[in-house]
Amino acid sequence: MYLGLHIEESEGTGGDKMKILFDVGVPHQLRRIIMKQGYSVETSQYHGWTLRDNGDLLDLAEQNGFQILITTDQSMEHELNLAKWKVGIVVLADTKWDNIKLHVADIVRAVEISQPGIATWVKIPTPPS
Repeated sequence: MYLGLHIEESEGTGGDKMKILFDVGVPHQLRRIIMKQGYSVETSQYHGWTLRDNGDLLDLAEQNGFQILITTDQSMEHELNLAKWKVGIVVLADTKWDNIKLHVADIVRAVEISQPGIATWVKIPTPPS
């Protein structure tokens, strides 16, 4: 599905960039695409946060100025009271890059509309074989 978003080819927009944290499981190929939209993107692996439970990860994200966490963890919303945190959560309903890359515009849109303490889901149907 195309949402009418234009994916720019230049790096960033300058100024204060929204900080996004990628959880383990989010394909690294998505990072460059999101950065080209003007966002700052770091990974939980880079920070050494890969073994943290979800609550700790959200605490660390908030303490370090991240506004959004992109994750493939589909249980986070059911395990935690997300309203407790000021971090918006974008949940990708798939972990495979071959499927995710077909829905980049939807992911960018989810980032744009994400709100603190709320999970925004990006449904990623498996393409027919």
